[in-house]
Amino acid sequence: MSDASTVIMFEGGLDMVTPVQGSSAGTLVDCLNYEVGPIKGYKRIDGFERFDNFPGGGVSNLYRISLVVEEGGSLVPGTYLYSQRGSLLGIVAEVLDQDSGQCLYVPARPGASLMPGIPYQAAAPGAGLYPAHTTSPAEDWREVAPSAEEYVEQIIDAAAELRSFVRTAPRPVAGVHYGRHDAFAAVDCLELDVSSANPAVELGMFISVDGFYYRVQCLNNGVAQLHPMGYRASSSPQGYFSLTWRDVVDRAEGSPITGVVEPSSTEYDGSYSAGIYRLVSADRAGHASRGYSPIPASLSVRYVLGEQSFPSHVRLSNGSEWAEASVVGYSVDSGSFDNGDAVGILHLSPAQLGASDGWNGVIDTSFVLETAGGGSPLAEISAVFVPDLAGTGRLREGQHTHYQWGTFNFLATAGLEMTYCTTGKSRAAYVRIADDDAWWGNVVTQTDSSLDQPKYVSFHAGQRLVLGFEKGSVQLSAVGSPLNFSGLDGAVEIGNGDNITGLLEAYGDSTIVFGPSSIRRVVGGGADVELRTISPDAGAYDYTAAAVAGVYLYVNQNGVCTLDQTSSYGDFANSSVSGAVDPWLTPRVIQDSSSFELGGTVCAFPVRDKNQYRLFLGDGNVLNMSVTTDGMQPTISRYSLSEGALRVPLAWSSSVDVNGSEYVLVVWDRSKAEEGVRGVVEDLPADNTIYRLDHGWGFDGATFPHFIETAYLFNEEPTFLSVTKAVLYGMGYGNSSLRLRASGVEDTFDQPFDMTVQDISMPRNPDILYKTQERVMGIVDHANWGRAIKLRLENITPPGETRTEPHHILQSVRLFVQTEGVNE
Repeated sequence: MSDASTVIMFEGGLDMVTPVQGSSAGTLVDCLNYEVGPIKGYKRIDGFERFDNFPGGGVSNLYRISLVVEEGGSLVPGTYLYSQRGSLLGIVAEVLDQDSGQCLYVPARPGASLMPGIPYQAAAPGAGLYPAHTTSPAEDWREVAPSAEEYVEQIIDAAAELRSFVRTAPRPVAGVHYGRHDAFAAVDCLELDVSSANPAVELGMFISVDGFYYRVQCLNNGVAQLHPMGYRASSSPQGYFSLTWRDVVDRAEGSPITGVVEPSSTEYDGSYSAGIYRLVSADRAGHASRGYSPIPASLSVRYVLGEQSFPSHVRLSNGSEWAEASVVGYSVDSGSFDNGDAVGILHLSPAQLGASDGWNGVIDTSFVLETAGGGSPLAEISAVFVPDLAGTGRLREGQHTHYQWGTFNFLATAGLEMTYCTTGKSRAAYVRIADDDAWWGNVVTQTDSSLDQPKYVSFHAGQRLVLGFEKGSVQLSAVGSPLNFSGLDGAVEIGNGDNITGLLEAYGDSTIVFGPSSIRRVVGGGADVELRTISPDAGAYDYTAAAVAGVYLYVNQNGVCTLDQTSSYGDFANSSVSGAVDPWLTPRVIQDSSSFELGGTVCAFPVRDKNQYRLFLGDGNVLNMSVTTDGMQPTISRYSLSEGALRVPLAWSSSVDVNGSEYVLVVWDRSKAEEGVRGVVEDLPADNTIYRLDHGWGFDGATFPHFIETAYLFNEEPTFLSVTKAVLYGMGYGNSSLRLRASGVEDTFDQPFDMTVQDISMPRNPDILYKTQERVMGIVDHANWGRAIKLRLENITPPGETRTEPHHILQSVRLFVQTEGVNE
């Protein structure tokens, strides 16, 4: 009897097409929830956690420290510890437990730590800031817990506690995005049937609902869409009340409105309209408010007979009532101020600098524009554009549409960025933050709102806001003026000759325009802008275009394709890169009437930290395409906990904040989840909760299935053999457990794995736990497993359990085998 060993390197990704004899032993024939990462090998994916821009369930380490508080400050669970970050105070940690002058704390930011002798600030719940400093911070888990197992349990418990504190939105979330400092969410409006209301409810009107103040944002078939103003009456009156400006200032109850009812739930699948909320970062201020804060909506009007350019503040008056506001910007579409016949769009901030006591919030065409204080006339108003955004109900009407976001800076000065979004079912919108005040408003390209519904947004040549309309119009704003779409000021409209399915900002002065059957690009700066064709006969599916590591990727009937910039600057060439998984992918992206499966593409976005293109499919599967030095390498994931459950995004955004941290945010589509697969309805997600992907150990605190199946082993010299020992090599944190299974001699490609299984951990010694990811090894030593053709490494803990583990990377396995004395 002779012994031999061989090393199998895990590399190459998933390969479903190479013949058995030609496949590398380290490639995969199947996998779930592994990805090809920046470190060689196969990495178990990270989880996802609830998100509200404050510390949540993504806990990875704990420390026990001695903390000294001064000036009578108290130290209780829930206390935040702050460090000075420039002019801001950023949260370092949250106290979870306290005993005899020591506290257990969880870092709130990656890499955050407390240093002895450094001054900090602390703030107990509901209290002000007070000085604090630390002594003797614990440097190792052994100073926190008596064993590695108990330390991991403490991390899991701490994550569960912080997870329970995460705020949810008041209603379903239609869109989400992380800007430079804060996160933004488009949240469904409160809906009230006011068709029989007395007195009548009008657009823009101030209304109190059970003491909370709202403004009427939209009226749709007798149903009012209400967006919160962010404050409430000093009393708590129950019912519905109309408010004047004086009532709002005084926080008064207002006058009763009768005939208001809740709309029938059978008539509405989500709200028709949405408003934008801000989730302030914990780093924003010393004691930032946690949760969803409504951002007030601004107003835009079309003016005519403009007599002079607009000053910084204007008054809107109808002779009896008036209100004053700041000017955000304006355009001139025709005429001129010199001739007194200027026509254009005027954008106003929502903050009233003053108003008459009886003004009820309504602005209509009976108002005129005057200088502040009621001086000289400026212009008349021919149309009022009350701000409006599509809610989840409108997104689901007809063809499915989604929010698209971008944060751009047209003024080349840090801190002056604005965030923009499109929905395909309403006007585009912008979000502006100035001196910590925030507001949002619509981007108006024309008077008819039914024709002003862009679906995509991008940034062209660092100069222009680009809006892409589904039916093929590409509109570029005036240079340096993202709210100005007047041709007189240099705005441009270009016909694509095809529908539009995506926009991508590209190198130099290019914007790539994807259509269902073509790919073109807008090139040029200033007034010299033109459209050129890249491909006249190959396009992209909706919401699949994304840029990863300088590579532009998209999906069509040929699978995942790249659009690479060639050596001839400005020219592009396209090619397919998903050939290794096309037998699996193609039936899922090409849907027809003969298919019994939910399918098609949902969306794709970049995961920059991993150089990864992530494609969500309609059946709940996810294709991860990792950009590596060896080319594109695919793997498959799924964010549901069980076979048959369906989890795909309704809303998503992938962006980087001012500190370089990446935020991949999603809101799971509850409506799609209810459809399930093969009739299965399980584990329905909350539609008012934002989740951060690639964060935390589990799926919202639960373990999830994961496995890899290797390609066929020993192809060069096929023989019968018996595995006697397996040594698994990889990287981890000292807390990873897997089950190793081997298949027997195969007479089909679906030969079951042997029922005799072996558990394998990395490292083998359960007492070892690392603070950072280290090289680890696990060993299974068991005589005569039987004949092995391929291997499967899979999770030990069943999906849905709370015993989560940090990720690990599988890099290689050494197999010790016997090749004599083995019988069939």
